[in-house]
Amino acid sequence: MRSRAMMTGPATLAMACGALSVVLLGAPAAAHTDLISVDPADGSRLDRAPRQLVLEFSEEMNPGLSTVTLAVDGGEPTRLELAAGRSPSMLVATVPASQVAEPGETSRWRAAFRVVSADGHPVAGESSFTVLVADIPDGQQASPTPTPQGSDTDTTRSAPEPDEEQGGVPWLLIAIPGAVLGLILLVVVAVRRLLGRDEKQ
Repeated sequence: MRSRAMMTGPATLAMACGALSVVLLGAPAAAHTDLISVDPADGSRLDRAPRQLVLEFSEEMNPGLSTVTLAVDGGEPTRLELAAGRSPSMLVATVPASQVAEPGETSRWRAAFRVVSADGHPVAGESSFTVLVADIPDGQQASPTPTPQGSDTDTTRSAPEPDEEQGGVPWLLIAIPGAVLGLILLVVVAVRRLLGRDEKQ
């Protein structure tokens, strides 16, 4: 009886250790990956179409095994290009530049994701938001293209140049002939005086 009790003690201890190891090893496999946040947030209203979707999870994600699609107003879903975010638990989905929202019209966007963590835990879900782009006033559409700076300044600076020429060059044109005429008159007067003296003599 004593030998059987001695054998039962170690056996029981081994079984208990085995059960505990199964529980500890099975805990990570039963872990669940959660979506922490998504930007744009679910139910949000935007005034312009987003250029990217950012999803953050509770575990490190694998972009190569994840899928994010985007559908606008119930249209055909478009698969988005995925990349790792600022942290290993973030995924960044790029929205195509061709996906735009018309001004003055409300469009409903739905992002669906099926992602897999680095440990192999899958998680699926979706997020919806609304995009309403305001109308552009007609005055802004019809506004002329602003002229480059310096064009008006250059015009005002070049304008005084003809005035300077009108104030300088015409004065010279008048002064030079006047001086020439004055010299001619002086010569004529001097010649007449000389001729008058000769006649008197």
